[in-house]
Amino acid sequence: MTKKKAPQKARAKRTVTPLELEKILIECAIEVGKGMPPNQAVTEKARNYWHATFKRTIKRALSLRESWAEGRKTVLPLAQAMGAEATKEAAGGTITKDIAIRAADKVRADPGCPGGGGKFC
Repeated sequence: MTKKKAPQKARAKRTVTPLELEKILIECAIEVGKGMPPNQAVTEKARNYWHATFKRTIKRALSLRESWAEGRKTVLPLAQAMGAEATKEAAGGTITKDIAIRAADKVRADPGCPGGGGKFC
C-alpha cells in the first residue's frame, strides 16, 4: 500500500505595489542596456514587449513571495545577456520586436535561468 502525500499548504499571495514593480523593471532595463553598445537603436514595440512581458513574470514571482534580493543575482546578468543577444542579432541595425522576442526566448532557455524559465524569467 502506498502512502498518500499530505496536501501542501498554499502560500498566501502578497500584494506587489506598482512602485516596487517599476523599480525592479528599471533595474532590469538598465542591465539590458549594459549589454548593448551606446546609442543602440531599439524600437518602441521592442521596449514595450520587454516591459510588458517581464512586468507580468516579475509581478507573478513577487506575488508568490519569491525574493527579489535572491532573484536579482540571476535575473540581472540574464537581462544584460538579453541586451547583448538582441544587439548581436540586430547586426548593427535596430532592435525590433521580433528580435526582442527571440532574445528573450533565448535567455529564458538559458540553463542559468533557473529551471529553463525560472520564477522571474
